[in-house]
Amino acid sequence: MIRDRASGEAATVRATYVIGADGGRSFVGQQAGIGMEGETGLGYALNV
Repeated sequence: MIRDRASGEAATVRATYVIGADGGRSFVGQQAGIGMEGETGLGYALNV
């Protein structure tokens, strides 16, 4: 389900694929029941 933040209107979406581009500790992935595999902490980032 998706919800329009401005109007509050909700709709159901059916799709073959889902993309959650919110990082390695993905909230989207957790909610969809999609696990992560492999090593963590392989990179370093600095935001200025």
